Amino acid sequence: MALACALAACGHPHAHSSGPSLGPVVAGPALDGVDRTRDPACAARWAAGVVGRVVDESGAPMQGIVGQACVLATSGRRVCLAPGETSATGVFTVVVPQEQRCAAEIALRVFDRSRATATVYAMARDPDREGVVYATRDVVMFALDPAANLPAAGDASAQRTIALAAGIELRVAPAALDDYAALAARMLDPDEAALAGLGGGETLDTVVALGPEQSVRGGAASLRIPTRLAAGSSAEILVLGGLYTTRADGSTVGEGTWERIALAQVADDGSVSTAGGPLSALGWVGVRASD
Repeated sequence: MALACALAACGHPHAHSSGPSLGPVVAGPALDGVDRTRDPACAARWAAGVVGRVVDESGAPMQGIVGQACVLATSGRRVCLAPGETSATGVFTVVVPQEQRCAAEIALRVFDRSRATATVYAMARDPDREGVVYATRDVVMFALDPAANLPAAGDASAQRTIALAAGIELRVAPAALDDYAALAARMLDPDEAALAGLGGGETLDTVVALGPEQSVRGGAASLRIPTRLAAGSSAEILVLGGLYTTRADGSTVGEGTWERIALAQVADDGSVSTAGGPLSALGWVGVRASD
């Protein structure tokens, strides 16, 4: 479930500084007294708790943000556990129930109930000797920019084009979404991506965050994304697996996993469209040059 990309596009007015030095992450009291004894029958990861720290774009800790562990059990069952809320130090702690502790994969889902920032799926380290999984680095929450032009809902079953931030366009019917009025987006530049820990595994040229995170009923939506790729070249469009992300056949894309949904030709203006593939959810979308 590695959350991974390297970016090379699209500056943004939101600045991200290195922020204060916050020191090591310390698990919260929720894990105090929890029996973390490993089951000797478990040949996979043994995780009794999951811990991470959440910061804003200045690097300061954020209180009241929700951290959640999404676990793929060795049985093949995938479940997102009851979340924990960040303290004044920005740290969240999740206790993993006994029946989910033997895990094939673990991803961290971090979200803001106010929906002002993009939901993030973060990488996790292997459990330590005490069975605690820590995020590989501080989780950065990126503010989303409201739609530049949001047409009135009107006939909610009719598709229309919404102008989002940074030249991104979303074509969708309001009836396909649970929260049409709050549509927002963000395009990350390489420095922001590095600070978010979006590195390794997959190499992407452009990454877009869409929000609020929600399903698109019937996959009935398409995006037009500006890129710096050459006109006429081929590009792959990928989505990052999230809580609502599914394939055309209805199967689930694992949380934090990039998966291709379309192969597109770059238009004369440098943009690409997802019209060739279903967009089952609003979340993270990536673009890269195709070989």
